[in-house]
Parts: sequence; C-alpha cells; structure tokens
Amino acid sequence: MFIKSSRTCKKATELIEKRSILILSWKENIQFKVHTKMCDTCTNYQKQSKEIDVILEKYVHDEEAMP
Repeated sequence: MFIKSSRTCKKATELIEKRSILILSWKENIQFKVHTKMCDTCTNYQKQSKEIDVILEKYVHDEEAMP
C-alpha cells in the first residue's frame, strides 16, 4: 500500500517545475513517474502547471508582437 507523504509530494512538485525547463535524470524521471501514477494531487498539479506555462508563453509571445 502506498502512503502519500508531503515529502514525496514536495519532491514531485520540484520535479514538475524542473521538468518544464530541463531534462530530468533517469532517476528523477522514474521517481516522478512512479509518484504521479499513485498521486492524483500531483498529477493535477502537473496539469495545472502545464496550463500556466502555456498561458504565460502566449502572454510573452503576445507582448513581443506588440509594436
């Protein structure tokens, strides 16, 4: 049985943010995948983080396109 711990969720959120700008090591990637398979909260956080990244990217792109 998997017991969700705030420590592993904290690590997963760090990896989610790191993953958005860098390539994770194989060890980090495995830790991340195992955790998110078992943790709906972190999976939802990952989806929200991706959505925020898309919105921010669009905002930055729109700002650069302005005269």
